[in-house]
Amino acid sequence: MNFARQQEQAERTARRLIWLHAFASTAVVIGVDAIATLVWHLLFGAAVDPPHGFHLVNVGGVLALIVGGAVLETARLREDGALIARRLGAVPVDTIGDPLHRRLQNLLEELAIAARIGVPRAFVLEDEPMINALTAGMDRNRSVVVVTRGALVRLTRDELQGVLAHEVSHIVNGDVRLNTRLVGMNHGLQWVGLFGRSMLSRAVKGAASMRVLEMAMAVPLAVMGVIVSVVGAIGELGALAIQAGVGRQREYFADAQAVAFTRQRDGLGGALRKVAGLPAVLAREATAAGSAPHDPRAAAARRHPYWQNVAHLLLVGRVASGRWFETHPPLRDRVHRLYGRDMAPIEPAVLKDAERREPELPALSLAVSAGAAFDDDEAPMPEPMAGRMPGLASARFAGSRDRTAPIALARLRAADGPAPAALWADTMPAFGEGAPAPGEVVAVTQVDGAARSCAASESAIAAAADRLVQATREPAGAAALVAALIGTPGQPAPRWGEGWECAAQRHGALRAAVAAVPGETLRALRWPLMELAVARLQPMSRPARESLLATVRGIVDQDARLTLPEWIYVALLRLRLRLEPRPTGLRRAAPGDLLDARGIRVLFALVAHCAHVSEAKADRAANAAIRTLDLAPIGGSAGPLTIESLEQAMRGATHLPPLARPLLVRQLVSLLPADAGHEARDFLRLLCVAIDCPPPRLPPHGFGWGATGTARGVSSDDQDDEVLASADV
Repeated sequence: MNFARQQEQAERTARRLIWLHAFASTAVVIGVDAIATLVWHLLFGAAVDPPHGFHLVNVGGVLALIVGGAVLETARLREDGALIARRLGAVPVDTIGDPLHRRLQNLLEELAIAARIGVPRAFVLEDEPMINALTAGMDRNRSVVVVTRGALVRLTRDELQGVLAHEVSHIVNGDVRLNTRLVGMNHGLQWVGLFGRSMLSRAVKGAASMRVLEMAMAVPLAVMGVIVSVVGAIGELGALAIQAGVGRQREYFADAQAVAFTRQRDGLGGALRKVAGLPAVLAREATAAGSAPHDPRAAAARRHPYWQNVAHLLLVGRVASGRWFETHPPLRDRVHRLYGRDMAPIEPAVLKDAERREPELPALSLAVSAGAAFDDDEAPMPEPMAGRMPGLASARFAGSRDRTAPIALARLRAADGPAPAALWADTMPAFGEGAPAPGEVVAVTQVDGAARSCAASESAIAAAADRLVQATREPAGAAALVAALIGTPGQPAPRWGEGWECAAQRHGALRAAVAAVPGETLRALRWPLMELAVARLQPMSRPARESLLATVRGIVDQDARLTLPEWIYVALLRLRLRLEPRPTGLRRAAPGDLLDARGIRVLFALVAHCAHVSEAKADRAANAAIRTLDLAPIGGSAGPLTIESLEQAMRGATHLPPLARPLLVRQLVSLLPADAGHEARDFLRLLCVAIDCPPPRLPPHGFGWGATGTARGVSSDDQDDEVLASADV
């Protein structure tokens, strides 16, 4: 799966949809004006021309409805990805009181970390008995996933995992951004019909009124309401056709990726078979309850008026009499592609209490396996034995309060001694990698016996890690954990802002738990723990998020020196909490914000310092990247590394076109040796978050491309065309 090309294709599809939307809008405008003109002549005679400005008012009013509705809805969706969930009536997951909600959150966290994206916010549609799910959002790192109550109570853990893997694949592939844009665009077309129906409603109320003026206006208002409603219905049909035309093949592709990701077809396959068998079950239940059987999908649309707007986002979308309006392929065809043969539907029963319980795994194993799944390239983790893991020397920013002061980068050294055996088992395969063996099941949280015995023998470390993982379950603990992970031992207690009193109380205990985890182990776990914690903090209000960021900045400023890991994680926190604008390559940028040759050299110089790479090799790699990205000049140097120059280079990288971003990441990866430290890895992760590019999946024994200069069987002739990040999605 080539993510960058898929993203570029999605942008081209978005532009085609804009033209289709413009065509449908033009048809609606012409239709309204033509019918209004016809009605005028019927009322006043063919010899009487419409007044001056008649056509202008018709065209302007309809265009204002269509364009205004689309712009306003798109702006709302860009600002808040959870708006669709709330419009449907979904509620955030309750990870404390409901075990099924807890299962949903666990699975979503596992899949998101394995897919190397931000953990989506989870919502549940509590009053919906159908088995369905959807994902929405304008950013692959700020998405939301909505699951129906029927899916929670009738799907096993493996089946729910398959459903969520399907939704996560839409996020990874960039489908979610295109589909969410389509919701906003179609909203404008639907506004015309809504406006016409509102005019009819006002006309009916006016006719029933005893006021002379309202009764006199009722007839022309009703006529215009009928006109606008009829033409608006045409616009709504156009919106439905555009929904269906987004691409049914992408559903097949997401199904295949979900199977490759979970390594079992019975997960998603069983869920789809249960979807096919559920209507018969609901019909029997309705008959037993004394009510008339009904179409459950039509009932869902009646319960949730916004349902039709998001039909193309659903796991199982709209079924229409004509294929022009079907948003998804038939269930039978999807199941046939998964199994290679026709499979009978399954009539799902409600899960028993024992089937709703989550499997108990040591928290250390969960966190370690999540870290491994997040990035396969992690070096083998040393055994968690105190005193046997001399950490890497921290790179520091000298004079952090001066943003133009040169960065003093200390050389990083690897841990002494040979690396012990790996602590975790094999991790999840990348999206689209190979075909699953029959019956093979690989869960994200699966760990081998060595990991379990190691966690059991080191009870103190396991208890500390368990406390860290459990802290991510609620906002106060997550905030305290973020502060503990970014701070350093021996620092004074931070000053917490208003509303964070509970976090201040928990910070000391969590800082002690962080100190109990050996340094190398903690460095490997810090990123996945930060992702889990930040996911719990994202729904909070902006003032609360800003207050937390100020607290964290106060922690790193206590010693007036900023380490590279501190800068990386503060930047990650700022990005994940949506506290700074994140431009994309499609938006017009000021000339000073664009990435230039010096910015490239700054990025390569920093990675080279972190990875013990010579300046000559870094210069060669930087020049290769400059040629690849068609920048100038080739010669020159990065100059002194400062916080300001580094952040300017990061901002410039966000304006690169989608296809150019993975090329930059691949060139940076090619610079790294197999024994690169965690600082270099985390910096690349941060860069990928900032530029909205999937982090690369690297060889399991290091960051380098190997002696032959190839990766995963890609020949050297193909490397210029093959995108590292997209080859591994």
